[in-house]
Amino acid sequence: MIKLEIEKGIDIMKSFDYKTILKWILPILICLSSFCMVAQKTSTPKFHEQSIQYLDEKRNTVMTLAASSAAISTAITILPGDTGTPIANGLADLSSKFLLVLGAIYLEKYALTLTCMVTFKYIIPIICLAWLANNVIKWDWLRIVCIKIGIMAVAMCLIVPCSVKLSKTIEATYETSIQETIDHANNI
Repeated sequence: MIKLEIEKGIDIMKSFDYKTILKWILPILICLSSFCMVAQKTSTPKFHEQSIQYLDEKRNTVMTLAASSAAISTAITILPGDTGTPIANGLADLSSKFLLVLGAIYLEKYALTLTCMVTFKYIIPIICLAWLANNVIKWDWLRIVCIKIGIMAVAMCLIVPCSVKLSKTIEATYETSIQETIDHANNI
């Protein structure tokens, strides 16, 4: 009797499939860690502190450039005659474009925390649950959709930090000419 029990245990161990365990446990672990730990950590402003600080600096720079172009445009229109009117109009248009850039900076700033929160608190857990459901129903299209949505969600989280890093690299390359332009605009 005991020998039969031991033989059954050995047969079960021989048929033990690690792929099956991973197919079920890995999505559950990813779901729980994404919802409980990663979402909590990445959705705080402290996690994105350097990027937010950089975006605030850029906001101040854009506001300075917008105010400077508006002031220069106004100063040109005060001049007698209509010779400076086209330049003044161009500078006024430039000022409105600076406001568009300012809006994009604010959008990036809020997208930093919101996309991470939505991705790791909602999208990744839902994908993991759909993956677990697909283990039972075996629809190939559901597996493909889960993979594509997961890649898209993680890419959304990386867009703003990558764009900030790229912007820092470009700014470091052209730092002297940018500073000269800002100083010249402040002097005018």
